[in-house]
Amino acid sequence: MKNRIKIRQLQYENEAAQRLLEFLLQENVILKTRLAEALQETVFSADQMNTVEQYQEWLLQKDDVIGIMRQEAASLEKLLIKYMHDEGTMKMILHKQKKLRKDLKLLAIAFSDLRVKFNGFIETLY
Repeated sequence: MKNRIKIRQLQYENEAAQRLLEFLLQENVILKTRLAEALQETVFSADQMNTVEQYQEWLLQKDDVIGIMRQEAASLEKLLIKYMHDEGTMKMILHKQKKLRKDLKLLAIAFSDLRVKFNGFIETLY
C-alpha cells in the first residue's frame, strides 16, 4: 500500500515535469519567433549579428535538451506503469526521478536566465 502511494506521487510529479517541459518548449518557440522577427525588422552591426547567432545556437541547444528530458520523462512514465506489475523496478525509478528533478531544476534556471538576457538584448535593438 505504501509503495502504491509513493508510485502515485511519482506519477503526479512526472506529469508536472512533462507539463513544464511542454511549456518550456513553447516558450523556446516564442523566443525563436521573436528572434526571426528581429532579423526581418532590424539592420544589425557585425557585433549584434554575432550575438543573434549565439542566441540562435542557445535556443537550438535548449530544444535538444528539452527533447532529451521529454524522452527521460516518458521513459520514467513507462517504468512507473511497469512497477504496477513488477515491484523490482523501484530502485531504478527512484534514481531516474532524482535525476529528472535535478535536470529539470537546472534547465528551468538556465532557461529563465536565457530568456531574461534575450529580452534585454531584444530591448537594445529598439
